[in-house]
Amino acid sequence: MAATYFKGPELRKHVDAQQWYIHDFQVEGPARDLFENYSAIAPEKVIEHVSEVRDRAFNNMPYACIGSLRFLNLSLSQHPQYQNVLARLSDHQSLLDLGCCFAQDIRKLVHDGAPSSQLYGIDIDPAFLELGYDLFLDRDKLNSTFIVADLFSAPTPDLLKSLDGGVDMVYAASFFNLFDWKQQRVLAKHVISLMKPKQGSVILGRQLGSSEPGEYPHLKKDGTTTYWHDIVSWQRLWDEVGQETGTSWRVNASLDEKEFAYRDNAWGIPSQRRLVFAVFKR
Repeated sequence: MAATYFKGPELRKHVDAQQWYIHDFQVEGPARDLFENYSAIAPEKVIEHVSEVRDRAFNNMPYACIGSLRFLNLSLSQHPQYQNVLARLSDHQSLLDLGCCFAQDIRKLVHDGAPSSQLYGIDIDPAFLELGYDLFLDRDKLNSTFIVADLFSAPTPDLLKSLDGGVDMVYAASFFNLFDWKQQRVLAKHVISLMKPKQGSVILGRQLGSSEPGEYPHLKKDGTTTYWHDIVSWQRLWDEVGQETGTSWRVNASLDEKEFAYRDNAWGIPSQRRLVFAVFKR
């Protein structure tokens, strides 16, 4: 099963990407701390530096998360399981960031004390990974492993070898919601194959959801759909995947109006919500 990925001019044929480009912005809180104290960028240079790398990325990859600087949210650090993630990493466990973009969440983990060698990132576009080094100025010091892969293809032995045989935790932010129900099932099965087959392995993240779950037209307006979940439908997806893989998964999730709320965005529909989740292997 293949999915459609648009970049640059091709994407702009389908949507007005400028609708989510923010011109004036500030870098505050944990993001500013990361740039000043992890990347060692002078305070007065932070906004200029972020703007320059963001614009280079947006020219080729005009996605909402880039134009609206959503990568500055460092969303994993806001997840209810974040302190547990740090504790597990300190106990020699590992984490894979799916569709890691600039791998900003990996940098935040390292800044907060996680061993970088136990962190992995996967993205389909190598440009994101290269721009991540440019954004955080850490090419010579970060020991994390970054992999270019399309997770709609069945994971290969080489991919598993790159992950040291499998990871304990997977972070999936704004990942599954980019695809329809059938595609999400395929992705979920492939993700499971990248994890250690033990109780307590977890897939956590946050994504666009809906109080009225179902298939919605893709924001790319290319005729495809994406499935937006509520808590019940999200558990149902993992129940189906569990039956197909001989595994069992427990969903811990919440649906709120933060971050993706219709009132705070110039796109979408009134029923859209943010789904925050942790899916534990039983």
